[in-house]
Amino acid sequence: MPTPRCPRCGFAFAWDGRKCSHCPPPSRARQLWESISRFEEQVNSTKDITPRQLLAIAGGCLRRVWDFLPEPVRDFPEACERGPEALRKHPGFREQPAMLNRDREFQIAAEAIRTALTRNSIPELVRSIAEAARTCRGAVCNRDYPQREFFSFPLPPELERYRADVDNNMVPSDVGNPRIDVRYRPLRRDASVPIAAAYQHLCDELTKYNEARSRLAASEEAAQCEMVRDMQIYPEITVGFDPAWRTSTAVAMARGFVESRDFSAMPILADALQDAGCEDPEILEHCRAEKPHYRGCWVIEMILADGK
Repeated sequence: MPTPRCPRCGFAFAWDGRKCSHCPPPSRARQLWESISRFEEQVNSTKDITPRQLLAIAGGCLRRVWDFLPEPVRDFPEACERGPEALRKHPGFREQPAMLNRDREFQIAAEAIRTALTRNSIPELVRSIAEAARTCRGAVCNRDYPQREFFSFPLPPELERYRADVDNNMVPSDVGNPRIDVRYRPLRRDASVPIAAAYQHLCDELTKYNEARSRLAASEEAAQCEMVRDMQIYPEITVGFDPAWRTSTAVAMARGFVESRDFSAMPILADALQDAGCEDPEILEHCRAEKPHYRGCWVIEMILADGK
């Protein structure tokens, strides 16, 4: 088993698994950048982001929920990852009224990305990709916590017989605000104690359910931000890539990663770059860090810049 070593400098003697006494600590600004958990904020953190980068991000978001994509949208991530020209040639989506609402959401989000690219509007492209990312997060939430009605939550055995009474004792929806969702209608003040107890239990179950969905959505959004950081280098630094580092071994490995979408050998790529003379800490750390990588990874893009 290889000796653990610092992903930045490559030394093992100073690495304790979390920090390296050999490397200077990151700046406060960088720590904040690396802790961003809001997708749109992370995308907007780079001012000079290109349509190609944005489309790679969109493709990455959709790849994360590949199992949920409806058939008409299955080829869309590939078109995004191949860049603006490939997406402009994409035929689009035909109207399919019979599709389920959750499937149509993906179709609408994908069409919005195509439209924004056609209009050559970066702000509109960012907004449409952010909406697609929200759709992806919703799909993840619905997988683990499908949409539920207020009265579908369980009640303790001693309160189960009051389920119908709770419904009968809730304030009618046409009182006050007629648009109030049935899940949030209040209970009548004169309801009996056991009915009130059953109502409160259902409210507590709904609250726990909503909190669980929110935590899952936040977790997926944080993962999306981590994906963006794989494709965007920290904006306050400049990395110069020496063409001499673009050896046949490095290029072959990078192409293999892109085609297979298997980036598990990125640390070996760091060794290959180092053998070619690369000592840039940003590049080596990015390759060696124990984080997922995606098509559009900024190191891979630099390696393949001359011959994609």
